[in-house]
Amino acid sequence: MYELCKDGGAWDFKQMGGQYQKFGNFAYGFYTRALGMSEAWANRYPGWYKVHQGKSRNEWASTHFQNPAGYRTTNAGRRYYDEMQRRHS
Repeated sequence: MYELCKDGGAWDFKQMGGQYQKFGNFAYGFYTRALGMSEAWANRYPGWYKVHQGKSRNEWASTHFQNPAGYRTTNAGRRYYDEMQRRHS
């Protein structure tokens, strides 16, 4: 997962332009849910990565040190996956 999601990785859609950052966060949430990863893991990993890059902020503690906007968009991707599963099952 690290290799896919890291800066410059295959799932780092923002490298195509800042306008793709929200899509990348949404897709990350969707993919992690589809792969069966726990919500806790999916929410903590981006924050861990940001902390290790020195790009996190203490005030982001409630969103596992992930940018709050990215956190919300990631969770929207997870909810969308769940909704699609309900509609198509």
